Amino acid sequence: HTENLSNDKQTAPDKIGNKASNLANARLRYELIPYVYSLAHRAHLTGDPVMPPLVYYYQRDNNVRSMGHEKMIGEWLLAAPAAKTGEQQRDVYLPVGTWYDFHSGKKVNSSGQWMAKTALYRNGIFTVPLYAAAGAIIPLMYVDDKTMNALGKRSDGTVRTDLIAKVFPLDNNGQTEFTLYEDDGATVAYLNNQVRTTRITQERNGDSLIVTIHPSAGTYQNAPFGRAGEVRVACDKTPGAVFLNGNALIKYTSASAFAATESGWYFDASNKNVSARSPALSVQLTKRFLFALDTADQCKSQYDFICIAGAGNGWNPNDPGRTLNREDCVNKVWKRDSLLMSNEQYKITANGSWAVNWGSNGKQDGPNFPAPGKAGLYKVTWSEANPSKPAFQLIDTVKTPLTSARFICDNGSTTFGISVYVVGNIPELGSWDPKKAIKLEPDGPYPTWTGTLSNLPPDTYIEWKCIKRQETGDHQVTQWEPGSNNAFTTPATGSSGDQKAEFQ
Repeated sequence: HTENLSNDKQTAPDKIGNKASNLANARLRYELIPYVYSLAHRAHLTGDPVMPPLVYYYQRDNNVRSMGHEKMIGEWLLAAPAAKTGEQQRDVYLPVGTWYDFHSGKKVNSSGQWMAKTALYRNGIFTVPLYAAAGAIIPLMYVDDKTMNALGKRSDGTVRTDLIAKVFPLDNNGQTEFTLYEDDGATVAYLNNQVRTTRITQERNGDSLIVTIHPSAGTYQNAPFGRAGEVRVACDKTPGAVFLNGNALIKYTSASAFAATESGWYFDASNKNVSARSPALSVQLTKRFLFALDTADQCKSQYDFICIAGAGNGWNPNDPGRTLNREDCVNKVWKRDSLLMSNEQYKITANGSWAVNWGSNGKQDGPNFPAPGKAGLYKVTWSEANPSKPAFQLIDTVKTPLTSARFICDNGSTTFGISVYVVGNIPELGSWDPKKAIKLEPDGPYPTWTGTLSNLPPDTYIEWKCIKRQETGDHQVTQWEPGSNNAFTTPATGSSGDQKAEFQ
């Protein structure tokens, strides 16, 4: 920083060294700020180191016990700095596991080995060797030639608050997650819980990869309410399809066309990367990206997910508790190992709506399937090739069938950090304890909030109300629904239908 070969004590990156390299690495540093800043928040809360030696995460690897010339950045990134004058290449050690070259997307399966003579210059640009472990989720910020600071301020007077997640898939089925921490970037208000957290998960299931940007919790001054989302996945070949919340995204064949759109996806073969983008949506909404990564055979199923909708869940075609997962993307087989069913009729739906469904004759809007048998937990397998023949294998009986109801709270206008909940006189509704209330979701024309509960006891008198409550902190109630309690009695089985209430 303070000395150089010209001996003029100059430090400005546009005056000393290779300007193009300095610019590229400065931009990389800015891109990584959301990831590193989140690590700093985690260090503040838990004491976890931001940049530990490799031995911190690979304690059984004898090769790293005295290694100091490589560092981890959190648990997901491995950096191999180079500081020797004129150094053009260096050896890089990768612990056992699957790694991705962060810059090129190239996949490396390491048995605990040295990558000999790793180049430090790529296309004339000094490039620090940087590798991401399989399973890594790295939040990034949008950076280009107009970026001015870490909060997205730009020289053209605009602000970019995009949430970008760089994802490196697991080799096998499984799930990883990362929590993005954000604050105002200027004060110590985070010490008073002025912090927003956003949980990002990736779930690998065979040839499908689901990346979910979950609803944010908490807020801070000037926090964005709506923001664009983008997921970038390290991928060797073009995916079969990409979906956002059950809807197929448009595929673009050029980087320029993709850059000009608000929503869609694009595969960059040169960087082994597929990018999918959503338009600016509320931070309180779930953004669920599904990538069909089957590279040997393109996925033949056109559906994001399949759901068993019946009397036991209020005929909800978008119930996470009843969705099936892809078992075989090529042969279009779907499966779930544990699904709770009452003694109920049902239909099979696709992509969270009734637009595509199958009845017992295997056709759209056909007759209801008969009840599979006793109320209980079932292992379910279903094939698009034989839609009238789902297989239900009883795992365990349930003595008391549960019922459902859809709660609707109208006129629920809120501010940042406040959401609408339902609370009532039974344990499933928190026993009138606001801290145990059930959160609803914005649905339909705002400010309507809804939620379906499928765990209500049968033949039970229920009183309930809508409340507005803080999402974090002491969960303080800011408004109770006025008037008398709402009430209904659940049936012996099936759904109680819509239960409506309204704030004044």
